[in-house]
Amino acid sequence: MKPFHSVSCWLVLSRPVLFGPMLSGLVLSGLVLAWLACPPTAAAQPQHPNVLFIAVDDLNDWVGCLSGHPDTVTPNIDRLAGRGMLFTNAHCAAPACNPSRASIFSGRMPNVTGVWSNDSGSIQKVYPQARHLPTAFEEAGYRTAAVGKLYHTRGKEQFQQYQVESQRWSPFPAGDVKYTQTELPTKGSDHPRHMLQDSMGREVVLPINRMPSDRRPDDVAGESFDWGGFDLPDSDWGDTRATDWAIQRLTESETQPQFLCVGYYRPHIPLFAPERFFDRFATKHAALPPYRSDDLDDLSDTGRKWAIEAITAGLHSTVVKHDQWRVAVEAYLACVTYVDQEIGRLLDSVDTSPMADNTWIVLWSDHGWHLGEKDHWGKWTGWERSTRVPLIIVPPKQSAAGFAAAGSTCDAPVGLIDLYPTLVELCGLEGPQILDGHSLVPLLKKPKDEFRDSVLTMFDQDNASVRDRRWRYIRYQDGSEELYDTQTDPNEWNNLADSDQHRDAKEAMNAQLNEHLARYEADANRIAASQLKWVGVYRKQPLLPDPSDMLTHQDAEPDLNDGFQPLYNGQNLEGWKPIGGDCKFEASGNTIVGTCVPGSPSTYLCTDRSDFSDFIFSAELKHVVDGNTGVMFRAATKPGEGRSAGQLTVFGPQCEVEAYSKQRFWSGGIYGQSAGGWIYPMWLSRHESARQAMQSMGQWNRVTIQAKGDTIQTWINGQPAAKWKTDQYDQGFFGLQIHAGREGEVHFRNVIVKELSP
Repeated sequence: MKPFHSVSCWLVLSRPVLFGPMLSGLVLSGLVLAWLACPPTAAAQPQHPNVLFIAVDDLNDWVGCLSGHPDTVTPNIDRLAGRGMLFTNAHCAAPACNPSRASIFSGRMPNVTGVWSNDSGSIQKVYPQARHLPTAFEEAGYRTAAVGKLYHTRGKEQFQQYQVESQRWSPFPAGDVKYTQTELPTKGSDHPRHMLQDSMGREVVLPINRMPSDRRPDDVAGESFDWGGFDLPDSDWGDTRATDWAIQRLTESETQPQFLCVGYYRPHIPLFAPERFFDRFATKHAALPPYRSDDLDDLSDTGRKWAIEAITAGLHSTVVKHDQWRVAVEAYLACVTYVDQEIGRLLDSVDTSPMADNTWIVLWSDHGWHLGEKDHWGKWTGWERSTRVPLIIVPPKQSAAGFAAAGSTCDAPVGLIDLYPTLVELCGLEGPQILDGHSLVPLLKKPKDEFRDSVLTMFDQDNASVRDRRWRYIRYQDGSEELYDTQTDPNEWNNLADSDQHRDAKEAMNAQLNEHLARYEADANRIAASQLKWVGVYRKQPLLPDPSDMLTHQDAEPDLNDGFQPLYNGQNLEGWKPIGGDCKFEASGNTIVGTCVPGSPSTYLCTDRSDFSDFIFSAELKHVVDGNTGVMFRAATKPGEGRSAGQLTVFGPQCEVEAYSKQRFWSGGIYGQSAGGWIYPMWLSRHESARQAMQSMGQWNRVTIQAKGDTIQTWINGQPAAKWKTDQYDQGFFGLQIHAGREGEVHFRNVIVKELSP
């Protein structure tokens, strides 16, 4: 934690000084004046600025300052943009709530975390090594508090204080919107009908739009692809309650700087809002978004599929059939204005709070939203309407002079992935060693400066979209492509991917996409889904590494033919000695047979020599028992404890070799035997080949270990496994382990070593 320093004033006398009576009085008066000129330390403000972090769900560029729709009314978002920097070319890392928010709060792209979609699971589970943004603030001495939707799921534990608000289905309780079994047959019909009551006791029939469910007609869950206004008390609305809670926080006295996060749910579906926000459309209807009926004709089959599938909302054809297009547009705009009102209440409170002069304000949306453009409703596409988001950053009043003028705009391609490193720099945080974004601080000072060439958006694992100042390029998992010139074609109606005239532009954007993917793949030290269960099992072991810090390699296994010496003579165990328990070893032709004695501690057959330092070691092992074993290297001994009291205990690094049925598949990993547990677990996605290389029980497997200086590398049956650096273990003996367990055998053969020059 970084300390916060209050300001004190001192008159320092470096040596004794003798004063006469008059001079003494003058000096004393000077000291009093100097003291009076210094502010009391108790009144000092925290060194670090506060941060108000405002998230708006599913808000596209239909805000006044971005000119996304002619009929939008967002005076408060617009005035916020007028106070700071508006990024006009900002894009999400992924156009869905879960992966976008996971990237914002972890600072890592979906390619790294493995959180690709809303169905991927929470980042806390899928990428447990993430160092979350609230944690970085907390460790820097901030008070972290949040209300509303920030993470997609499981966000509460990331903050010191978190207020849960029921936002999605407000003004109704979530449990009230479920269909009964009697009602369920109507859900997918032309006359869907679910009855409930509002808080005033009035009967309400859902869906308000009377449209059948395109997505889940057989599910009792409420259909959120709905819209309408309700004349109900403000306290019935979750976003209003979220603002109330945040305002209360702003009035509380705090000695720590605050990281206060406020997450608004609207305009996420259902598009419900207070009735008064719909009233203006009674006299003047809203314009429909730009649309072409042949818009999908120049797309691949894959591109058309992404456009027309009802994944995050309903079908455009259903909306049009039921004459709901304009009604839905007006409902979206009503929800936007409603949330804008809440943002205005929040900003007014900040400006009259103790945080008024020393607070960064950041407003963002997790992704955009289609309202019929390209025959699509919802998010989850690679087009502008889905990836472009509002992003506004406002500096504290007391330090605004150090940044670009209020009301500045920046058209550089930036991403929500850039927020984490930006806040690290602005607030003096200790961020993770690796963040995928870039700090926006240079642009906050000089918005016309060069930044990155383009920004990447991933929509599912193998589909990507890249946007620069002019071009958008999309590449789907089947290799089909789209290219749009957004300067001449802002609606992305004309796919230029097959145009010879634009071949150079397409190739340049394709190259940028490949560069993005290569960069994030290089950093993709994520735990494989099949390995997540082991995180909880071993998380308390002191040596367990942060996956992002683990080294990996793809080096070929060393040649095992030249310069090697056998460590086993094929006749007896001369040069070896057992240490530890009572398990047995015997020479049997070209094989050393180790036999487990039930009840015995693990036992090691160790080389007499204990000065092996730099080497290539190899051996073949065969399990005739379901269990694990391993090869100690650069090992040593110490007095035993517990079950091993009175005996020597082998300790140091061990290359794991385990039976196939363990279902952990960590052969080739490195374990700190009697030295802290797992040092290098084989749990990363990129370890998959090594995990699959181990043959089943009863078959021979080869383990190879290379130790050179501080670098250790291992291979299993020729597949690269671990790479680990150590300054703790520089030399020692080899040991063949028989692990404590049930009766059975492990066989060892072709035990060889080649010593290397330092």
